[in-house]
Amino acid sequence: MQCDRFRAAISARIDGEDPGLPDGALDAHLGVCADCRTWQERAHGVTRRARLGGLFLDHDLTPRVLAAASVASTQRGRRFAQRAGLTAMATAHLAITIPLLLLGRARTEDRAALPDGPGAGGTPTGASGSEEVA
Repeated sequence: MQCDRFRAAISARIDGEDPGLPDGALDAHLGVCADCRTWQERAHGVTRRARLGGLFLDHDLTPRVLAAASVASTQRGRRFAQRAGLTAMATAHLAITIPLLLLGRARTEDRAALPDGPGAGGTPTGASGSEEVA
């Protein structure tokens, strides 16, 4: 049978070896012989399974992967919104805190209006709460 010689050449080509026939002759035979084309397709499938590990190729995981990808993208959007909110809060805190750290708690003009020492009673400067009227 002449197809055996071509199938051996197909197998050698798949394995990256010298097919032993000119490429044109092998391609011409595949163009006219449906049995050898089918054999080549099956040989490619067997070789691929053998190289990649086999069983996992029998299960189509496309729906699971796509479902997980859509959930992951939703979670990524939620995480981004949370991070953006936290960044805005941190920026606001820094905008308030840094001037207080650099300039002190109150400006110089405001310090004059503050009571002197503990228990001062919060009276304005110049007015004493213990003055008696004569």
